[in-house]
Amino acid sequence: MKAIEAKNTLSQLILVPDNCSLKDLEQYQEHRNNLRGEFNTISITEFAKYAKDHQLEGSKTFIDADSMKAKTIFDVGTNDKAGHQLHKASVSLKRTAPFKALLNIDGERMEQRDMAEFLEDWKDSISAFDSN
Repeated sequence: MKAIEAKNTLSQLILVPDNCSLKDLEQYQEHRNNLRGEFNTISITEFAKYAKDHQLEGSKTFIDADSMKAKTIFDVGTNDKAGHQLHKASVSLKRTAPFKALLNIDGERMEQRDMAEFLEDWKDSISAFDSN
């Protein structure tokens, strides 16, 4: 036992004979020990709402802009108290027709008339905003 104490481990250990096994009693409790599962959606609005409703200290969101995906792990925990990382949410955005059209002209040099036609064709999908 002194050897275990000397290691200063953060894990809780118990000495059991070889012929014993551990049984989880969670199924007999009224509630689970922690949230676990994964919420998946294609709606960024639903993803943001779920993330806001379930945010915990130490929650982390990982974004892959190229694949248009994001994943939040709510129970990552902190450096002092690591979580189990069992409660997650993911969003996978689809490339809409307007977005595909924009990608098709990205980096292309356009004549003024062609650009005006593009803007006219996609006017219902384009919004201008000021970042200030």
